[in-house]
Amino acid sequence: MISLNGLPILAGKVSFGFRGSWVANIDVGDGEIEDGDCVISDGTNKLNGTVIYSGLNGASNSTSVIGGKGGMSTEVPASHYKGAKVSKILADICEAAGEKTSQAIDRSIASETLSFWSTPAGRCGTNLSILARHLGTTWGVDLNGGV
Repeated sequence: MISLNGLPILAGKVSFGFRGSWVANIDVGDGEIEDGDCVISDGTNKLNGTVIYSGLNGASNSTSVIGGKGGMSTEVPASHYKGAKVSKILADICEAAGEKTSQAIDRSIASETLSFWSTPAGRCGTNLSILARHLGTTWGVDLNGGV
């Protein structure tokens, strides 16, 4: 049985984009789904995310889930770095938005030191995209909800 927080999923779709957070749109039968942390599970595999919308749609509960803690649109403050590792910059951006970094991050990228770096005040996801573009890579949210 595939479930959302232990409640059976009637239908749905999970989309993994080239970058960013994965998104799930699912219908759950009985039970009320509250906004906040959730787990989608098939009994073996789990997706850790955040319910961002849930409402009745006929006889089912239509629910939208986003990977991670849902903080990608959170405004984060400007930060300035001198001689900082990418892992530190990434962790600061994520922490300011309530997100966590992934254990699956490419260590060769994470250990790279940037002579100077400034993160503008703005959305977490935008700052992650700017950093990733500079590094010639991309970013996403893994199955465990880490960036």
